[in-house]
Amino acid sequence: MSEETWGGGRPKIHICHSGGFWVCVAWYVFLGLRYFPAMSAEMENCVIVRAYGRVLDQLREEASRVSKGHRTDWWIERGDKGVSFCFEDAEAKKAFASICENLAISYTEA
Repeated sequence: MSEETWGGGRPKIHICHSGGFWVCVAWYVFLGLRYFPAMSAEMENCVIVRAYGRVLDQLREEASRVSKGHRTDWWIERGDKGVSFCFEDAEAKKAFASICENLAISYTEA
């Protein structure tokens, strides 16, 4: 996890679109902790894409649909290789990778 910080020294975190996880992260930020257990899990169910603008917005919408369909959490992490769409469920990752193929968006599985 990157050591970038918001104003006041609070750590920046990756974006999560699940209510339960987001509430957990909000508490960690509120308490000023620098270690987020849910985010330190290995990124084994991630798909890395190089996308920007509207394409990235479309992928976020698709990731949200996939996670709702599989009843799992997901989050985004930006890195040197691109944007990682990470899912807690391997089946959700496979479904998202399939969507990337259908949209002709190149991706790498992490």
